[in-house]
Amino acid sequence: MAAVAAAKKETAKVQVTPPVRPAPQATVKIGAAAPAAMPTPTLKKEAVVAPEPTGGETDPLIGTLAIAAAVVALASLGMQLWMFL
Repeated sequence: MAAVAAAKKETAKVQVTPPVRPAPQATVKIGAAAPAAMPTPTLKKEAVVAPEPTGGETDPLIGTLAIAAAVVALASLGMQLWMFL
């Protein structure tokens, strides 16, 4: 049996020209800057003071949640060290 070679396909080469940038229409001469017409801002002498916190009620869960978060963090650290070693 004779082997028949497949015909090669010809591909067309397409050339794309780069876009032409238009030349600038006008030029601007840069001279010495004019002095600022705006007055310089003055600093305020008064300081803004935050209001004093009142001795209101505290949430009783804050201490409990802080302890629970510390226990979880220590347990996580212990597990990481155990897995590492």
